[in-house]
Parts: sequence; C-alpha cells; structure tokens
Amino acid sequence: MPSNELRHYGVPGMKWGQRKARGSSVRTSTDRKTVDALRKKPVPSLTNKQLKTANNRLQLEKTYSDLTKQQNAIDKINKGNAAAKSILALGGTGIAAYTMAQSPAAKAAVRVGVKFIKAAAAWSSSSGGSSAASTATSLVLARR
Repeated sequence: MPSNELRHYGVPGMKWGQRKARGSSVRTSTDRKTVDALRKKPVPSLTNKQLKTANNRLQLEKTYSDLTKQQNAIDKINKGNAAAKSILALGGTGIAAYTMAQSPAAKAAVRVGVKFIKAAAAWSSSSGGSSAASTATSLVLARR
C-alpha cells in the first residue's frame, strides 16, 4: 500500500466511537423458531409430530408465563406487607412517645426543667451578662 493512500474500513455514515450492532442480545431457541415456522403453515398440512411439537412448546411457554405471574404477584404482596409493618411500627413508636409525654413522670420532668431554666435566667440576669445562654433561656421562658 502506498503511503499517500487512505483506506476506510468503517461503516459509511456511522458516527465515530459507535460500534455496529452484532445481533440482538436476546437469543431465540431453535424450538421456538421451529414453532414459529409451523404456525405460519395451515393446520391441515401439518403432520402429527409437527402438531405435537408446536403444542408442547406453546404449553411450556404458557405454563412458564403463569408461574412467573404468580411469583411476581407473591413478591408484590410480600413487599406490601413489609411496608405496612414498617408504617405500623412507626405509628406504634409515635403512640408510645405521646403516651410517655402524657405520663405524670414526664410532666414532673418538664416542671423541673422549667424551674431550672428560670433559675438559670435569674442567675444570668443577676450577673449582668447578656450571653447566648441568657438569650436562649429568655426565649424558652417566653414560649412558656
């Protein structure tokens, strides 16, 4: 080949960096191809063996499809059950927190906390400081 000659081995019109497709990734079995060819023929022209082959293949495909649908339905039900359980568990946690907050012990703890904040605010104002702590305590007391 002379050095001033240019040869191109690609596909005309194809963009750079793209590869030519080399067949589909889904392969069709030889049984399926045979059945497809048999289905194109009129039924009276088929032999008993050909009819049996076609019927067996179609029955296998139908059974597989039914089993797959059932399994998918079961999987969806299981996912729904898991989601419902997690939602109910969160609801139970919320109810437990509300019940605990309404208990006498929790109310007493809130009263002690409020007394502590008032004491801290009084100490902060008596020391003459305007720190972030005194500002925070005054905000908490204002909400009460």
